[in-house]
Amino acid sequence: MARALMPKSKMIKKTELTSEAAVKYLRDQFYFSKPLSDLLGNIALEKGKIYALADDIFSNEALQNFEIGSAVDLSKAVYLEDGSYLTPIPDDARKAFIILIKDYLESSPLNCCIIEDPLREPDDPIVLKSKIRYVTVEDQLYYFLDGGSDPEEIENSVHAGEAYYSLCMLSSFDLGLHKEFAPFSSVSERLLEEIVNNLDSFFVGAYDHEGYLMWTSGTH
Repeated sequence: MARALMPKSKMIKKTELTSEAAVKYLRDQFYFSKPLSDLLGNIALEKGKIYALADDIFSNEALQNFEIGSAVDLSKAVYLEDGSYLTPIPDDARKAFIILIKDYLESSPLNCCIIEDPLREPDDPIVLKSKIRYVTVEDQLYYFLDGGSDPEEIENSVHAGEAYYSLCMLSSFDLGLHKEFAPFSSVSERLLEEIVNNLDSFFVGAYDHEGYLMWTSGTH
């Protein structure tokens, strides 16, 4: 099953891919063993549904190869003297993903989003110079977003959270707990457990940074 996630010049489609292979790919992302990933490892992924969010240039067969990108636009290639070329990574799926997060946060004041940063630590120069607000759990950076986050902060947080892997979660819980995610504070793992216990969906990067896999509990 496939449907358009939103109207765009390049259509981003949401395609159900629930399978043992998709579950395995998701679990493989937890190998990197950040605190939030560890908690996700306790979820019975087999009981949910898994979707691909990717450009409609991907065939259904290509969507089964979660590690491989396909949406290369040679019209934008930069050719080098040795005959090789460089192409920009298509970001249409990321733009659609950012809009999806914005829509989710706007749909209820209880809704929130947390993005795990796989690379940076609080004392990294790039973090110190950045205006992105974060919280930490044992020096692990997370970007917490809710209805009070502006569009620029959402976009910057998504970009900052993408590296050799990416993990983003959408959850909904009491507003009083939102306040415990105060910017630049250290939070307990208990709050991460609250996010996982009230999870609506989570996303990991796929298709060589050209798309995402989305897991839901099956009610969305």
